[in-house]
Amino acid sequence: MDTLTRERAMIKEIELEYTANNLVKLARKVWGDNADEYLAGRLESVITYNQMKVLIDSLKEEASE
Repeated sequence: MDTLTRERAMIKEIELEYTANNLVKLARKVWGDNADEYLAGRLESVITYNQMKVLIDSLKEEASE
């Protein structure tokens, strides 16, 4: 296997490991029923107010449909 092929394989492995779906699975495994609160708290610590506002507004719109 040449270097470029190995690098691509490593990138795919990293991309598959660091997904939102994997984050949710891990949070549920560790925190169980409290996973929602845990993830919301962690999310709040890494995104800006404006990003949080966009996310909440989007969820409000979907919830009202």
